[in-house]
Amino acid sequence: MTETFLITSKTGEASVSSTGAELRSWRVAGREVLWSGDPGFWPKTAPVLFPVVGRCAGKLIRVDGISYPMDDHGFASSSEFTLGSRNDQTVTLTLEATEATRRHYPFAFEFSVSYRIEDASLTATLAVHNGDRRPLPYAVGLHPGFRFPFRDHRAGCAQIVFEKTECARVPVITPDGLFTDRSRPLVMMDNRLPLTDENLGAEALCFLDCNSRRLTFEAPDESAIVVENSGMPHFAIWTKPSAPLLSIESWTGHGDPLEFDGELADKPSMRLLEPGARAAHTVRYSYRSAADG
Repeated sequence: MTETFLITSKTGEASVSSTGAELRSWRVAGREVLWSGDPGFWPKTAPVLFPVVGRCAGKLIRVDGISYPMDDHGFASSSEFTLGSRNDQTVTLTLEATEATRRHYPFAFEFSVSYRIEDASLTATLAVHNGDRRPLPYAVGLHPGFRFPFRDHRAGCAQIVFEKTECARVPVITPDGLFTDRSRPLVMMDNRLPLTDENLGAEALCFLDCNSRRLTFEAPDESAIVVENSGMPHFAIWTKPSAPLLSIESWTGHGDPLEFDGELADKPSMRLLEPGARAAHTVRYSYRSAADG
């Protein structure tokens, strides 16, 4: 049965669901920052991605020549996590390998998701432990949606400000979610990406192997969300046409190249974790109100 866990700080609060270890709400000084989960546009709020990120060709992975079904972004978001630990400001939820997960991903693992709230900031840490006797190929990611824009302004006035200058081209992705070897241009001014319909297009903007580890989603009134990655080399910016939401995704991996049919361990940008080893990947979100400047 799904449970919801509330964590609080002096000025903020967040709620986390045991289903998918998904962040369901994040409020700062009474303002809801996270997307509502409106099913008319996108029924999720902040899915956690594991053990793959993006689409696998044919919705399959291959391990030792055997094919296993794998949904987009893996199975973590639809799995029931158990409570690991909890206090007023933090909660950790854990998913372990079961007979059901082995039908999709034939490895022994422990995957934990921790959230910590501190005033106007929220930190999410994704940790993977390889309990198998062989290297564990995996990818993790966070896919939060934010209210866009924060106030009633023209969407085109909002922007993403990268920490450093990024390439003004992104991969072209097929309607099936696979990465082609083509790219499309963006209209950028140095490290600034205006969130116009022209730039957002109909597919995710995938900034792979970014120069930046930090970006700022800035509204016209100068309120902002700052996203800081640690151990997450890729950013993706995504919305749905006419939807008042913007997703800023942090990834260690990404979708398959078009016509990829290799082993999971050979999929581009997958991590290989040695037996008994652990790895952690962290994203910190900070909200800045217009009054903060």
